[in-house]
Amino acid sequence: MIWAQTSWWLSVWLLAWWLPAVSGTCPLTGPRASPTNIMPPNADPESGSVLMRYNAWNASNLSIEMASDLEEASGYLSLVFDGPEGGGSLQAGESFSDMDEYVLRRIRISMPSEHTLLHRHLPLEVQLWHESAVHRDISRLITERARVQQMLHRFHGLIQDWQFQLKRLEDPSARNVSFPNLQTERDWAEAVRSDSIHDGESLMEHAGQLRHQIARIDEEVEVLNERLQRPQSARMVALSLLYTAPQDAVLAASGHFLRWLAGTIKRKQERPKPETEDQAALQAEVQQLQHRLDEMQGQKDEFEGTPERQLQSGPEGQQETPEVFHFEEFHSFGKDAVRDLPLTALAYEGSFTKPPCTPVVRWYLVSEPQAATAQDVLSLAATVLGSGESPMCHRVQGLEVCNQGISPSDGVWWNGPIKEVPESQKKFPNAFMNTVSLGFGSFHKPQETHLSSQLVSRLPWVYVQACCAVLLLCSIAMLGVKVEFCYGNQDFVVTYNQDVQQTVGLMTASFAGRYEDGLSLSERAVLQQTVPSGVGDDGNTSNMYHGSLIHFSDGPLSFAKDSVASMAVVAEELPSCLDADNWLRAFGPVFAKSQLSRFHSAAVLMGRDNATSCAELADKCEDWDSRLLRGVCGRTCGCHLPSAMTWFKVPEQGCPTMCRGEATALAKEIPCEDAPITDEWQSFWDKYPDIMSRHLGVNLSSPQAPAGARMLRVFVDFMKATGCPGLLSAPDEIITRTTWCTGNQYVAPLAHICPVSCGCRVDNPPAHCPQSCKACGDTANFPSGSGIDSCLQAKAFGICGIPDHAVELCAGTCGLCSGNASVSSVCPDGPLPPFYGLGSCADIKAAGWCPLLEFLGSSVRLICGRSCGACT
Repeated sequence: MIWAQTSWWLSVWLLAWWLPAVSGTCPLTGPRASPTNIMPPNADPESGSVLMRYNAWNASNLSIEMASDLEEASGYLSLVFDGPEGGGSLQAGESFSDMDEYVLRRIRISMPSEHTLLHRHLPLEVQLWHESAVHRDISRLITERARVQQMLHRFHGLIQDWQFQLKRLEDPSARNVSFPNLQTERDWAEAVRSDSIHDGESLMEHAGQLRHQIARIDEEVEVLNERLQRPQSARMVALSLLYTAPQDAVLAASGHFLRWLAGTIKRKQERPKPETEDQAALQAEVQQLQHRLDEMQGQKDEFEGTPERQLQSGPEGQQETPEVFHFEEFHSFGKDAVRDLPLTALAYEGSFTKPPCTPVVRWYLVSEPQAATAQDVLSLAATVLGSGESPMCHRVQGLEVCNQGISPSDGVWWNGPIKEVPESQKKFPNAFMNTVSLGFGSFHKPQETHLSSQLVSRLPWVYVQACCAVLLLCSIAMLGVKVEFCYGNQDFVVTYNQDVQQTVGLMTASFAGRYEDGLSLSERAVLQQTVPSGVGDDGNTSNMYHGSLIHFSDGPLSFAKDSVASMAVVAEELPSCLDADNWLRAFGPVFAKSQLSRFHSAAVLMGRDNATSCAELADKCEDWDSRLLRGVCGRTCGCHLPSAMTWFKVPEQGCPTMCRGEATALAKEIPCEDAPITDEWQSFWDKYPDIMSRHLGVNLSSPQAPAGARMLRVFVDFMKATGCPGLLSAPDEIITRTTWCTGNQYVAPLAHICPVSCGCRVDNPPAHCPQSCKACGDTANFPSGSGIDSCLQAKAFGICGIPDHAVELCAGTCGLCSGNASVSSVCPDGPLPPFYGLGSCADIKAAGWCPLLEFLGSSVRLICGRSCGACT
């Protein structure tokens, strides 16, 4: 009985902590987190437009998507369009040749809004979700293929008819020997000839239609292939409209859309009534309908001549909503509305707001909230959320708002000054946004002009001669350029320095001997792109590489960005901490094809052209110039491990940002203790002089090295001997002038290896410290609502048997604390604190470390001032 009661209380306590973890929300971390907080002044303009070309939305073509109980309780509902065409299309880009197209697939309603404006929710957010247009295009191709097959079948029938007419024309007397005279036979032959000519013309016309149809299919296939080459075309696109209810929104045109949504949802939720044979009930129902029709006729007479009032929403103004809604009319309501549909939208790269939280969503948020009456919003809320159950209601425009989640007391801005509304308890990050143009229509294909043969025949011959002369002169000029640039000296490269206003050159190795010494990566990439079966390093003609070595950008702007992007930028853009081996499975063929060139380039740089997996290149991860390899093989190279020796485990040296985030999360499981001296620790410091030599461009091991180079080698011996406590004496990296504990562009924070020596055992550890070093002890604010008031009571219920919760809440009671070290000042040549790990001042003097400590400016030199000769 006692165990059952204990289990029940423990379950209650765990449920209080488990519900937020499984609430269906996504972590608000990473560069593509959604939802976000909107800060309108923080948006930068972006070239390009977003054009909507939606069809008429018929309620019969929509269905309610099945949602989980948690989503229904949270105020989410989705309407899904049937058929491959969906609700229309949306195009995002700069022109017809540089844009991505998406198909509207669902309308998602969120009450309150998922996104926040100045950290306040809005009562309603309508999201238009679009998927790639590839599925629609494939469906169209299947339809066109069936149509072409029908045309081919008819074409074969016409050919057979024509052949039959020709055979009759060849020997008319073989079928009919009853011609009375020769003239009759001639007339018959002329009629058959006329029919055959007509059939031939019809056949040629049908063949032309068939060619046109096939050419159209080829064009659609070409467009489909081009879209598959664009990484953005495989993403999802969400267009969000946020709604508020200002005082002047009585005639808001947005109410039409909300009433149509509410009516559509009600139609889909209604069930057909069972048939009845009760004649009296049927008669009563007919009388009720007749009475209702009379009321509607009276309302029509009352409102006739006042079209503005017909726009007013509510049960008295309009009971029936239309089956069809035209979204393109949304922008023409400005004459009778408070505001038009804004012409701009805020754009950012985000993710799904519900699991699986994949970061593949392009979000567009209409830059200005839409105006609607509170009655329209509450009518939709009654359909989506049901009747309100909150004990405290607020009045908005004379109406009571009682639904939980959308009340002004919940941080929801309905109207009035937004600063008067309390901020939402849950804060979303401020995403970097751009503003794009928003409108209706589509990008148009430019008109093609053709020079017909008839037009050329009408040109005077002198003009034709002039054009030929210009073409000949241009050909001669191009031949001269080719001779100058391709047959002369090619053993140099040049560039122009705009700031200095001077052309800068560099003499290169002999171009003629290039194949003998081996081609560079860029030369191989260009050779492969221009001559796919080009000449290999051995002089043989073969297909040298398994994949492309050129990373092609999406357009001119991205080409300019990719040309100067740093390794840190590329590491931040990688969507996950997966090796390149798994990109095809995780992200699909479009992403893999556009990004696998990085893996092939890394393999060539490592001298292993035929490598197909990261495991084949694992031994190269720690090399100085393996930045690209660490970027495409982050997991194999250990970028996700917090306890791995930290050289090059930073985005500047290729490790993906997602991997480092994973390492930070895993660091919570590592004890907050300094690591012992191991072979890895010794190897870490042995690499230090070589890495700094590469950084400075100076061989610190040569006799001509600066005087401080010798101290660098002494410092290495010092750290190898002392271990983590040596960081207390020498916390700074003397060349880059950064601290070892926080890391720099070459090394990840050593705080994950030496948390105690890095001072991480404090109440609020710095960001570079592992979270396992958070101040140990019982929490001051025990969770309310769990039925447990203290750690003593929780220990009785078994909290110490749950490691995660024990460390988080009751580490002191459960005996998980180890105490924190504290440092106090010591007089010169006094006793040296043992946590330094250096023994006594006499040991330091005997080891000859006093000059090093003086060079480093260490406080240990002052503690041992007498032994090290620092006393005055």
